[in-house]
Amino acid sequence: MRLTTLLGVCFIACAVGCGGESAAVPTARVNEAVPQRGDKFWQKAFRELFVNARTASAYTLAVRKLTHGNTKDKVIALTFDDGPHPGKTEELLGLLKKENVKATFFLVGKMAAKDPHSVRLEALQGHEIANHTFSHPTLTRLSVEDVMTEYQACSDVIKSITGKEPRFCRPPGGDCDDAVVNAGARVGLITTMWTDDPGDFNRPDPEVLLDRTLKKATNGGIILLHDGIPQTMEILPTLITELKKQGFRFVTVSELLATLDKPPVETALRVAKIPSKRISR
Repeated sequence: MRLTTLLGVCFIACAVGCGGESAAVPTARVNEAVPQRGDKFWQKAFRELFVNARTASAYTLAVRKLTHGNTKDKVIALTFDDGPHPGKTEELLGLLKKENVKATFFLVGKMAAKDPHSVRLEALQGHEIANHTFSHPTLTRLSVEDVMTEYQACSDVIKSITGKEPRFCRPPGGDCDDAVVNAGARVGLITTMWTDDPGDFNRPDPEVLLDRTLKKATNGGIILLHDGIPQTMEILPTLITELKKQGFRFVTVSELLATLDKPPVETALRVAKIPSKRISR
């Protein structure tokens, strides 16, 4: 594969930051929280990762970080963060079903645990379920141990509902550095960013939101939207129609990743014993 593809797609240049082209745009905190250390899923994940550290099993990840797919392919991925939301997620799923479009949902673990019905419905309709941490904290402010626990707890919730572990994760607000990316890889997750962030979390005028999104639509692109935003629901049918007119085919993040040539293999450890003095409580 070309070196430019490897650098631009899998290991994104430092100049654009962890959030890709959107790194310069402040990201509003939706579902802002601190690590929910008292939650049963959080405590279970922490114990399994560090207290009762099991024999380490290696994850072989071809990509630790994904920023876009193959720029020669007319494909694009719709992604929705911060769900599920009872009722609102079902409405969104109904719209996607009507449009015959599959998307990727980056779920907040604590919210998924409260609304397993929506999660099951997402999976049953063929959408991809991904990891958006358990508590929705700012990961760059946490220890590596807490970041790993946040991701593992969310994966555990998703698996308990769907029977499958997610492959992809996204740090809340796009706040990440090498340590956060590596922490995700250590629990078997590929950090997934975006190429198109229209800022729907700020609830702009629907026409503005639609225009922003279409302007940044690109081959192999990843569109960042949010579950539960009225303006997003309003523009989504038109957005899908316009992108289809431009020749785009909608894919999940897994399908987007498959459009890339295989980069060099990297190995990440799922579990590693950490000295107790480094573990944040």
